[in-house]
Amino acid sequence: MKRNPIIRWCLSLLLGLAFAPAWSGPVSLNGTWELSYWKQPAEAITDPAELKEVEVKTIPAQVPGNVELDLLAAGLIADPMIGANVNKLRAWEGHQWCYSRRFTAPKLSEGQRAELWFGGIDCLADIWVNGKHAGSSADMLIERRFDVTDLIEQGGENTVQVIIRPVVPASQDHLLGMFSMGNFATEESVYIRKAPHMYG
Repeated sequence: MKRNPIIRWCLSLLLGLAFAPAWSGPVSLNGTWELSYWKQPAEAITDPAELKEVEVKTIPAQVPGNVELDLLAAGLIADPMIGANVNKLRAWEGHQWCYSRRFTAPKLSEGQRAELWFGGIDCLADIWVNGKHAGSSADMLIERRFDVTDLIEQGGENTVQVIIRPVVPASQDHLLGMFSMGNFATEESVYIRKAPHMYG
């Protein structure tokens, strides 16, 4: 059986995002994005429509990259590789992040599908295309693919947004009870799919 060609976009959100017609190779979306951030409210924001309810700040971001590099470039943090500056990053652990970018989608031929591909997202995230939910991720260790054929404006301008929730509050929903003798970092890592070296 003949398979329909797929138009593929790639986003690696520790981060590297690209868009690609399958027949001509990847069309990279790497480069400058917008990074919005806010202190997470009691209920994490997962929908861009809810951003009007919190105080949001926005800085330029680079994809691939990570928030620490973007905060450093914006002059909001000291170099975490110097002295004990890394400890000052704890103040940012309760923040949420939203990577945003506009792009022009190609027109699809009959039978073609458009796919958004993520090489990596760290870690708990919701993906939106033109204000419509494309999917979620809860594992930085695997790739994610979402069919967005019905979400894009073919041949027109589109917006992709990736809202990332902090893992520290999320992991506390799973901690063992008061009689636990376990190590906090070990308990947390059981429930959150992040690289093991990020704990402790």
